[in-house]
Amino acid sequence: TRDVYSFLGDWVPPGGVQTGGPPDEKRRFFKNAYRIWAVRTAARIAESIGRTADAEALRRRAEELAVAVHGRFFDRERGVYVTARQTYYALPVLAGIGPEEVRDDLFRRLVADVEERRHVDTGIHGTWFLVKLLLERRRADLLHLVASQRDQPSWGHMLAAGATTIWEQWDGINSRAHSSFLSIGAFFVEGILGIRPLDDTPGYARFEIAPAVGVNDLAQASGHLDTVRGRISCAWNVENGRSELSIVVPLGTTAVVRIPTSSPLTVQEGGVPAASSPGIAAVAVDDGGFTCEVTSGSYRFAFSR
Repeated sequence: TRDVYSFLGDWVPPGGVQTGGPPDEKRRFFKNAYRIWAVRTAARIAESIGRTADAEALRRRAEELAVAVHGRFFDRERGVYVTARQTYYALPVLAGIGPEEVRDDLFRRLVADVEERRHVDTGIHGTWFLVKLLLERRRADLLHLVASQRDQPSWGHMLAAGATTIWEQWDGINSRAHSSFLSIGAFFVEGILGIRPLDDTPGYARFEIAPAVGVNDLAQASGHLDTVRGRISCAWNVENGRSELSIVVPLGTTAVVRIPTSSPLTVQEGGVPAASSPGIAAVAVDDGGFTCEVTSGSYRFAFSR
């Protein structure tokens, strides 16, 4: 029938096969949860362009949908939405479905699953949500873990098998030139380099640089992101317990820089204490590191891990 491929859901998770037919519970939940995420995203867009009434209406609609989806699909006995797999842990957390304590528990279970499995357990769409959630929660270590694997299911397995394009399925069945598991690309920019947009100022007028310095014993990384406001550059290295971070912030922009260090008061920039260096403001220190805001220019930070 014409509805055979109307409910693809998380197409195709490890161990799965391409199937059509009437939607099962997993696909029903996936599509409804995705809808909620899309409505919330539309609300953010409306807010950013000044359509506050539309934004509020969209937020109300998203909440109504979230309540309905939680009531319809949440398995209270098992504490999951439909099934205990990575996609169904990550998607409701990202979409804001269910009470906060439920989402907290789902994220804990997701982290435990990734740490134990050391692989993704997601299809094309679920992988995108997994990557996005782990980046938002600053768990580049988990993304590095799954991105480093060489056996199935993994990107490394595709490379080991001689792939020069991305496959449609982790096992290589069917298409071997597909725009499917590309979402891991965000890990390199937003995870390792830590260059991320901020919701309050779209278009990278104000952005974040929160690099995953030394993640899983990586010694160095460098790269850049070309934005509508110019090129953002970031490079870091770790040597003998000391780290250096070099960044370039485009003209007319501001960056929130988050440096992971256990000794935030000893962070230097340009050879002087970072808190007193020109161009640096809004300094904050805590157990997680050193945070500051910088205006356009080039900066070189030195710190211990």
